[in-house]
Amino acid sequence: MSEFQPFGGIGSDGSWWSSTEKSTKGAYSRNMSNRSSDVRQSVGYKQAGFSVRCVLKTKNLTIDSSNNHIYKVVKIGNQVWMAENLKTTRYNDGTPIPLMTDSTEWNNLKTPAYCWYYTDVFPPKNTAYGLSYNWYAVNTGKLCPTGWHVPSDAEWTTLFDYMGGDSVAGDKLKTTDFWVRTEGISPTATNESGFTAIPGCYRNIVAGDEDGIWWSSSEADINNAWRCTMFSDDRRVWRDYWSKSYGFSVRCVKDSL
Repeated sequence: MSEFQPFGGIGSDGSWWSSTEKSTKGAYSRNMSNRSSDVRQSVGYKQAGFSVRCVLKTKNLTIDSSNNHIYKVVKIGNQVWMAENLKTTRYNDGTPIPLMTDSTEWNNLKTPAYCWYYTDVFPPKNTAYGLSYNWYAVNTGKLCPTGWHVPSDAEWTTLFDYMGGDSVAGDKLKTTDFWVRTEGISPTATNESGFTAIPGCYRNIVAGDEDGIWWSSSEADINNAWRCTMFSDDRRVWRDYWSKSYGFSVRCVKDSL
């Protein structure tokens, strides 16, 4: 264990604590110097002042640096998904995404835009729902954090197949709260996947909040793109295509492992 010195090494040496104790008086550290290319392990007195670096301890989070948001993630089969709806107001290059609050203007847009859940309420009722984006925003390829992307229709299908197929996957993906309960029908959602699907609103001339609808990155034709839908009283998931001008939720999937 090296002798304790009041100050030293500025501009020439770097020392960082670990959390591992060696003895009642010392703990392990790592040291670098401008005199060597090596990284050395040593034991320093606990009263010494060293630098500290932090590491993200859990594998169940990802950081969106463009928007300073931390998302929960979940591995399902061979895919890693965000376990929350996207909330970013900026592309992953830091450029702001246009906010559109007027319903008529929204309906006529052919350019990227987002809105909050029920746009006449600020702050929104519940940020857990995430934001709604039109498909033109999806098609920029810059909505998700670096290393992630909006899933294609084929990637959504891979998820549903892993969860048992379209006829039963919905209940395994939906959270056990948030969904409106239909009178006389017992809720059957289990969220056994950890995907935590919630019914974010859709946006066009009107808004709705009883369904969960998510964009894919797959274009169907010049006016439409593929999406997937879950309903509160239906264990299925539904895949079809819809107008690109609508605002739906977005989930991101990690680039190939």
